[in-house]
Amino acid sequence: MRIISGNFKGRKLSSLRKVGKKDQPRPTTDRTRETIFNILSSENFPNLFSGARVLDLFAGTGALGLEALSRGASVVWLIDNGNNSSFLIQKNMQILGYPDDLVFKKWNALKLPICKQRPFNLIFLDPPYSSNLGQPALVRAYRNNWIALNALVVWEGVKKDLDVPTCFECIITKKIGDSYVNIFQLS
Repeated sequence: MRIISGNFKGRKLSSLRKVGKKDQPRPTTDRTRETIFNILSSENFPNLFSGARVLDLFAGTGALGLEALSRGASVVWLIDNGNNSSFLIQKNMQILGYPDDLVFKKWNALKLPICKQRPFNLIFLDPPYSSNLGQPALVRAYRNNWIALNALVVWEGVKKDLDVPTCFECIITKKIGDSYVNIFQLS
């Protein structure tokens, strides 16, 4: 797994910790990640990454947030409370030299506190498949002021998991293998 483009292009990220399968993150495949970033880099979203404030919920390895940082995001917060995810995120932060604009919090996405800084305009949401955690995490982030008006939410999951509150409008749906990637906008 590598950073596809930007300042950290080509850097190899760690995606597996050599331990038992319990709490093992399911990294977004290279194909899916590349498709997501091709969509987000298209003319539909000009200069999206330049100065973006990115929130990566259920960050896993941190690959989605780290890719956004590489492409020019001004700040990236990675949120995950899994032990293996925490290990991998910290290892990947080390690979990138612990950039100042990168923050990791070992928090439960369903228990996000009130946001004490400017809300985020790009949110990655990649909960464990078939866990039904995506919607409650998104609602919590919205209610606690983590999501800016007109923010984009990129949600990867299986079709039945992609149920969002009515204040979000689905603007793009893409099937990639067994996964679906939906991009919603807070209206």
